[in-house]
Amino acid sequence: MIALSSNLNRGTDVAEKSSFWRSESWMGIGVVVAVLGILVTVVGILVTIWLARHPDSVGVMKLQRLSAVSVIPSETLPSGTTVSLEGTTITPGHLQLRTYLLQNRTNHHITPSDFDAPLTAHILGGGRVVSVTVTLPANRPPLKFEHTIDTITIPPMLLNVGENAVINLMIATPNPIKLFGDPYANDDGVVQ
Repeated sequence: MIALSSNLNRGTDVAEKSSFWRSESWMGIGVVVAVLGILVTVVGILVTIWLARHPDSVGVMKLQRLSAVSVIPSETLPSGTTVSLEGTTITPGHLQLRTYLLQNRTNHHITPSDFDAPLTAHILGGGRVVSVTVTLPANRPPLKFEHTIDTITIPPMLLNVGENAVINLMIATPNPIKLFGDPYANDDGVVQ
């Protein structure tokens, strides 16, 4: 009988302790905390939506090099051979196609009025521009860009959210180049 009474006392102690947490004052505090949590969540969602749709919201216009490939590798033609391409004489191993991807990662459409100046690239290290092509997203008129021996100027363009433009530069270099450029290398010393 003694053991039985001690178990009963333990059960009443637990009931007394749990009754403290079940009191009306703690239930009221729990309801207030839950309501505040819901309000903070709703306000956070509304602020996020407003910032995403706000016309002055910022984002990223990313220019990424996709590839740098030798167009006429020196291994394909005998030494001393030259190739004429668009009025430029090129020695094998000295012509490179560089492909860039211009991505709109902002929260709004980029219009020509958003540009402060045209996109301008300068070829460094004695390289010469042989040709330039810009491929815009579907249903866009072609761009009228300009290039000189060492500079490319691409006018402002429309680029909607999530759209990309592909820029291909054919560059004649004074030094021989690898068949494939390192995909993780930056363009320091080649294009600015």
